[in-house]
Amino acid sequence: DQSFGQFKMIGKAYYVQAPESLAYYKRVHPGSEVAYSSRDAIQILDQTVDFSDFDRWISNYYSHSPGTDGKVDMVFFCYRRMYDNAYEGWWSADLPGDVYVDGGLRRIGGSQTLDVLNMITYPDWGHSVQNVVHEFGHVWGLNHQYGAGTWAIMGQRSASTSSFMSVLEREQLGWVNYNTITSTTTFTLPDFGSTDTAYRVQLPGTSEYYLLENHQKLTTYDAPDITSGGQGLY
Repeated sequence: DQSFGQFKMIGKAYYVQAPESLAYYKRVHPGSEVAYSSRDAIQILDQTVDFSDFDRWISNYYSHSPGTDGKVDMVFFCYRRMYDNAYEGWWSADLPGDVYVDGGLRRIGGSQTLDVLNMITYPDWGHSVQNVVHEFGHVWGLNHQYGAGTWAIMGQRSASTSSFMSVLEREQLGWVNYNTITSTTTFTLPDFGSTDTAYRVQLPGTSEYYLLENHQKLTTYDAPDITSGGQGLY
């Protein structure tokens, strides 16, 4: 919806049980249990799944074009439950190296670092939707918007994190154009969530701007600040 129909995500879901017990992975791969069990799950899937279905894009930062590049575009690991270390699925979920599928024709990136652009892992989908969307933003080429007063999917994981994209993020992806104000004038700023209208006001004598969004929370997804009512001018 936020892309105005310009972005469509297509995928498939599979359930895989790791071939070894949790006790085994904790004993043999302490601190990397998720990484190795995920690797084993991929290898099991590779016996029956054609991963060419998921190699449809040639991706680099700010550059995505149709085609194959030998890398699986994206894999989400959604674990059934967390255990002793609640953050294990976030901090230590890297694969233990590239995992090759389709007879070696394609690979799934061995690190969760976002320059790989093709593997995100989270232990608890239901409580991590905002984080999943945040990390997926990196696949589009969006950078962190960390700092006080930054509310967007690329904001830091705190009150400013939202699953609702800011006008800055949408403009960077080419989904909207700024309404730019360069001189003194009067204008009406409608609700951003329902109209997708925002204004960019240039500071006189500079190349800097204020981006103004009016959040009245009229749509389900608009939650610019999870610690308060959140309504008002941002």
